[in-house]
Amino acid sequence: MTNLDEGNIESPKRKPHAIERGPRGKRLKAAARGFLKSSATLAFALPMVDECVALLAPRVGSVGVTRAQRDMAFPAKFRPKLRDRMARAMIGLNPGGKEMLLQRAQQDRVKNASVLELAAAREDTKGNRQAAISYRRKAVEMDPGAAHRYVALAAALRKSETTEIQQDGILGLVSTRVGDRREAIEMLETALRVSGGNSYVSHSLGMALFADGRMFEAIPHLEAAVAVDAKAQWEYELGRAYARPQVLDFERAKAAYLRALELNPKHSMAMSQFIMAACRSNLDWPVMWEMGCRLQDLRASRISTDQKDALAVMLESIKPLFVDPDFEASRGMPIAALNRAQAQGLPLHSVLLNLIAVRLQFLGYIREGFEVKELMARRYIRDFSTGRREIPRLRARLQAYAYLNRIDEALELLDPPLWPSPDPKQRAKFAKLAADFHLLSGNASPLAEYSQKQRGVDPLPGDDAMNRLIAGKRVAIVGPAATSDKFGSMIDGYDTIIRPRFQKEFVDEHREQGGSRTDIAYYSGRDFGPLYEEVEAAINCGDLQLATIRPLLYAEYGSSAPEWLRFYRQEMSLYMKSFSLGIPRIAYDVLQFSPSEVTIFNADLYAGTTAFADGYRPTHDTAIAPGSVMNDVLVAHDLAFDFRYLKGMYDHGIIGAEGISKQVLEMTQDEYLDRVASGGALR
Repeated sequence: MTNLDEGNIESPKRKPHAIERGPRGKRLKAAARGFLKSSATLAFALPMVDECVALLAPRVGSVGVTRAQRDMAFPAKFRPKLRDRMARAMIGLNPGGKEMLLQRAQQDRVKNASVLELAAAREDTKGNRQAAISYRRKAVEMDPGAAHRYVALAAALRKSETTEIQQDGILGLVSTRVGDRREAIEMLETALRVSGGNSYVSHSLGMALFADGRMFEAIPHLEAAVAVDAKAQWEYELGRAYARPQVLDFERAKAAYLRALELNPKHSMAMSQFIMAACRSNLDWPVMWEMGCRLQDLRASRISTDQKDALAVMLESIKPLFVDPDFEASRGMPIAALNRAQAQGLPLHSVLLNLIAVRLQFLGYIREGFEVKELMARRYIRDFSTGRREIPRLRARLQAYAYLNRIDEALELLDPPLWPSPDPKQRAKFAKLAADFHLLSGNASPLAEYSQKQRGVDPLPGDDAMNRLIAGKRVAIVGPAATSDKFGSMIDGYDTIIRPRFQKEFVDEHREQGGSRTDIAYYSGRDFGPLYEEVEAAINCGDLQLATIRPLLYAEYGSSAPEWLRFYRQEMSLYMKSFSLGIPRIAYDVLQFSPSEVTIFNADLYAGTTAFADGYRPTHDTAIAPGSVMNDVLVAHDLAFDFRYLKGMYDHGIIGAEGISKQVLEMTQDEYLDRVASGGALR
């Protein structure tokens, strides 16, 4: 305050010995830390002082802090007690004493859990995983009431040298170092009990169960975690669990993604997955468009004002496709707008482009939707150069080459490999990608040779049975399309008969068209769980010899798979933002076992008037509609690529076809897409 009588300004009162804030306070603190460090260095230089202080430190407080201790304190900030800070200072400023203490831990002469954690942390940094696990086991025994000890041990167990079969995006099911997941889960379950339901432990346990394929066990723990501590990433991961094939609860998945975006409006993966979930559920196009534009705004945040204006004009011209049900656009309007954006160098997000393609196809503009995807492929080739030695970037470029049918350019990057690698797994990825391109070019031998080699390295359940049923045999792949073809007797004459989604009643009803026998059935992740008991009954009564499911289900069923259950090892790795339809997927798998002949029957790739023959699926899953399985045909698959891929094998004599399948595969791509657009199966 100002003293007018004395004409001066009084100094504000201070607390005694308070350290000032601001630059001067920081300098004082730095000087104090420097003085303490120098004093400690001089003191510890005296004989035996360092050892005495190091031995005293664990009695003062905790000298080793686990990461879980810090994370379990959320939402409050982790604040170590004064005695713990003192103990760590006594060790941190005392390298000689610290080394002596760690040597005593190595000699099993330490009975303090925090010292063992200190030793475990050092072994972790040196890559000695088993030593770190051993120290943390002892720490758990010494301090069984501390939940963070179990969490730290679980983390160490997940880094162990234990290998298991796990899915890789290119290689499929291969041996991968995943650690001891089973014991890690046991430790986290104990930690949850000891902690009384701590949210961090709940989330850790949920994610461990997620990684182990146990979705229905994982979800309650993930839900419990976000109920206590709302975090954007945790909500996103909960949404991913809801959307997995075993669960497929898209409404709850969307709600979780929206909560993640409330907490972090820039969470791009939550936006992308929300769009995918909405496409596969209620088809709320205005909301999907808004989400796609939000993603686009993130992508275009650093462009010039002129480019932003041009981008806004382009988006405004396409917006009515999503928000106005009565809007009628010329077929070429969206393509022209996107080509102008491409010419102007506007940074269009791939998710937004894919959303536009899907929307066009839902409106019946099948060919135009694939033109947008070709635009995406050209952008991928431009954006993903080969200068950086990264397999994901290379794969994105290769997928674009495959989509545009530029096979020779792709093989120049793969055979021989673009760069040498000492990593056997990376070399295998080059070999797998090359084998897939050779198949597209009309040569199935490299894929069969690669697959046979992998079966020797990583044998899987059902491999021997599949080889017995396929190798050197005449194989019929019978689809579920509605057809007047009557090839039942011809089909029954094949050595091995394969169908997707085997249902005895359906087969019996259509035996005149599709034959009466089934040896192998293939199931999607969506179908296998609900049909499990029916499949098992068919096996037991001799109606089926082998059931085959996708590799992504190995985590759930692999450890306890019955003899009749097989996981196909790998999928065609060249699909761009999509997955293979059932019939092309089956053909790809069968060719890896060197059959003498493969013929396709009763598959029209949705070029007919109906999606399936009567009785194959429930009525609500036979047409495009909110919540229908049929939505996936346009959202998760790519009819144009599937057609080119299957037709290429047909044209090169790798596979044969009869009836409606032969008619479709002898069409040009334009004829096929026009038939799909006008046929009615996707209406």
